[in-house]
Amino acid sequence: MTRLIDADAFKKVLSEHEMKHDKRRSFNDYDWGSASAYEYAGDLLDEMPTVEHKHGEWIEKHHERFKYYCSRCGSGADRKGKFCDTCGADMREGEANE
Repeated sequence: MTRLIDADAFKKVLSEHEMKHDKRRSFNDYDWGSASAYEYAGDLLDEMPTVEHKHGEWIEKHHERFKYYCSRCGSGADRKGKFCDTCGADMREGEANE
C-alpha cells in the first residue's frame, strides 16, 4: 500500500540534519559524507513520482447488503470510516479535502 508523507516537511528535516553536520566545519570525512548524503536524499525526493490523493464520499443504500458504498470504487461498508478500506480514498468531508 502506498504511504503518503509530507515531502516538504521531510526535506526540512533533511536540511536541518545537513546543516548540523555542515556547521561543525571540522570537515572530517564523516561530516562531509553525512552532509552530502542529506543533500542527495533531498534531491532524490524532488525526483520521486507523486501519488494521486483520491477523495470520495459514502453513498447510503439501505436496500443493499451494506449500508454505505464508496463513490470511488463501489465497495461496501457497515460504517462511515475516514478512508475506504478497499481503495484508500479519503472520505473525510471538509477536513482533508480542502
